[in-house]
Amino acid sequence: MRLTAARKAAGYRTARQFSDTHGFSQSTYWSHENGTRKFDVDTAFIYADKLNISTAWLITGEGEGPSPDGRADEAGITRDEQFILQIFRSLPEEDKSWILDQFRREALKAGIVIETDE
Repeated sequence: MRLTAARKAAGYRTARQFSDTHGFSQSTYWSHENGTRKFDVDTAFIYADKLNISTAWLITGEGEGPSPDGRADEAGITRDEQFILQIFRSLPEEDKSWILDQFRREALKAGIVIETDE
C-alpha cells in the first residue's frame, strides 16, 4: 500500500495514469501496487525516483513517507539523500574518511569539481 500512497501523493490519480506517463506495463505496475506481485530492489529504485520518495521507505516503510507535494525538503535534499546522510552520520570517523575519499575519486573521474573549505 506504500506504493499507492506515494503515487497519490505525487499527484497521479490512477495507477494507469502513472504507468502510462512513465512507460510501465499497466498490468505489471498494477500488480505491484495491489500487492499481487512483488517487485525487486531495482524496480523499487525506479519507482522511488519517479515518485520522488525514499527507496528505503518504499521497501521497508522505515522513515518518512512521501510529502503531500512530493518534493524534497526545504534545503532541497531528497529522502534518499537524507537516508544516506543519516547512515553516514552514524559511522565511525575512519569509515567516514574512507567514504569521502571514494566520493572524491569518483568525482574526479567524472570531471566533477567540488569546492571545499579544506
